[in-house]
Amino acid sequence: MICWTFHCPTFGELKLYNGLLIGKRIEVLSALDKSLIKKNGLIVDETKNLLVIQSLEGVLLKLPKSIVTLNVYGPRDSIPLMIEGSKLAGTPDDRIKA
Repeated sequence: MICWTFHCPTFGELKLYNGLLIGKRIEVLSALDKSLIKKNGLIVDETKNLLVIQSLEGVLLKLPKSIVTLNVYGPRDSIPLMIEGSKLAGTPDDRIKA
């Protein structure tokens, strides 16, 4: 892969950008809304601009993609992948087509 930007996405990032996020465990690392920091749970729904997560307590929380930076955990809580929510803008179908 030839990359002409300052940051070349890793294979894991490419899979995440183009894949489904539903079912992935996430944690909010930073956000413009400080009350969202350290929120975590499983992604249960995704829209063009929002991620909907369910916490361990069963509470649903809507996270605007444009204002958060996330740790996304893989299978068996492997090493997390840090990603800016703005890079996940659009639906999974839109990301695959891009």
